[in-house]
Amino acid sequence: MELLLNESDESRQSDFYTYRYFASEGFLPGYSFPRLPLAAYIPGTRGRGNTWLQRPRFLAVAEFGPGALIYHEGAQYQVSRINLPRGRDGHAAGDVVLTEARVCGDCGYHHPRDAGTNVCENCEAPLGKPLAKLLQMQSVMTRRRERINADEEERNRVGFELSTSYRFVPRAGKPGKVDSTVVAGDDVLATLTYGDSRSG
Repeated sequence: MELLLNESDESRQSDFYTYRYFASEGFLPGYSFPRLPLAAYIPGTRGRGNTWLQRPRFLAVAEFGPGALIYHEGAQYQVSRINLPRGRDGHAAGDVVLTEARVCGDCGYHHPRDAGTNVCENCEAPLGKPLAKLLQMQSVMTRRRERINADEEERNRVGFELSTSYRFVPRAGKPGKVDSTVVAGDDVLATLTYGDSRSG
């Protein structure tokens, strides 16, 4: 009931949305509700109020990173801090909630800390060292910058290395993916793996 009423997360950052849930379960065919976007707080200036600049999550990871420069309505802003989620999963409010994960070097499959395996669940390749001190990105705060030189902008652009991983999440006891092969006679031409939007 807390999930349906969107009361399960005190920070109001839950991705649960009633219509999104009904669409994912097939009750609203033809509708697509993506995950909530991430937002950057843009402080107001004279004659202009505060605003929130929103980006889809896959773009926000690059555009709203620590120290990133944001151009909005002719002004420059720099990401100065991140809004940390309130305490959860046994953590007190204000605690920084960090986690670990392992990513397969062969296929890029994502394994959360609680997966408890040393072999990739997707391709069965051995997993390397875990990625430590991972933080789930939330909304960020910015401050206005009067001047930004080209050298500083270039250093900010190359300051981070982005990597992408994926994971099929089973739901209601069903696997989150469907495997299929393309054959011509006795030859296997390709193997296709499909995961719907509910697979994460």
